[in-house]
Amino acid sequence: MKKTFLIGIALIAMFFSASAQNVSISGNKFTVNGQPIYFNGINTPWQGWDDFGNTSFAPSWWRTEFQSCVTNKVNLARVWIHCDGYYSPTTNTDGSVTASPALFWSTMDSLVAISKAAKVYIMPCLWSFDMVKNTYSTYQKYRNLISSKANIQSYIDNFLIPLVKRYNSEPYILAWEICNEPEWMFENAEDGPQTVANVQLLHAMCAAAIHKNSTKYVTTGSACVKWNSDLYKGTGDNAGNVWSDVALQTIANDPLAKLDFWQFHWYSWVTQWFSSPYQQTPAYYQLNDKPVLIGES
Repeated sequence: MKKTFLIGIALIAMFFSASAQNVSISGNKFTVNGQPIYFNGINTPWQGWDDFGNTSFAPSWWRTEFQSCVTNKVNLARVWIHCDGYYSPTTNTDGSVTASPALFWSTMDSLVAISKAAKVYIMPCLWSFDMVKNTYSTYQKYRNLISSKANIQSYIDNFLIPLVKRYNSEPYILAWEICNEPEWMFENAEDGPQTVANVQLLHAMCAAAIHKNSTKYVTTGSACVKWNSDLYKGTGDNAGNVWSDVALQTIANDPLAKLDFWQFHWYSWVTQWFSSPYQQTPAYYQLNDKPVLIGES
């Protein structure tokens, strides 16, 4: 599965130098060494699904994949970490999370090393709505996790903080994406549905924890701009920016509960209702205060 990926607000394309380069955010632009960087990216979310912590993880496949990125001038890859949650995080039936096994860390180490060697940035996506979807055997324990503040905290303490601390010095990690298309968790019957408040609390607590324990950025992969922009507030189906600073900071009572840049997904069927980001500007969507990525297309 590959989806043309992204992106961005900057006008200047800037790819790789011989040395590692940390990305900064300046206003609504990504920069490297003070110069805007344009991300030309791709979704390469998995080799076979549930790669990390799985004995089927194949470093050679990922090396080939990242070399293909270099060949095609792709400088950012979006990779899914938990998928349906079968191999990570290590989660009890009650939804509490314990430390992940050594195999998870070795496979994750391998991904990070491969991206660094290729000088291709990565945006690891932790959760997906699939984790609470009833077509997967693990769904109930993740519903139990997301519905309990204590269980969310156990995820943060025993998985998330060790993760972000382990890779904080890696310059080719652009950001941690909390969830792929989280809105399906509260919109689709097969996902429960979960409450909006519980999904927001997961995001808020995770975002705050990352900001307290890492210098990396935080985002989430909104399924559609209708849930990432207040332009559509009041139009039904929980539309409006449910990931705004105000929404997350209010539910967590924490000023560090916020996203550092916006990311939403776009497919052609969306255009008839919400226009196309390839024909509009971030300002049109009322998202001009931070950088914006088109995370799937």
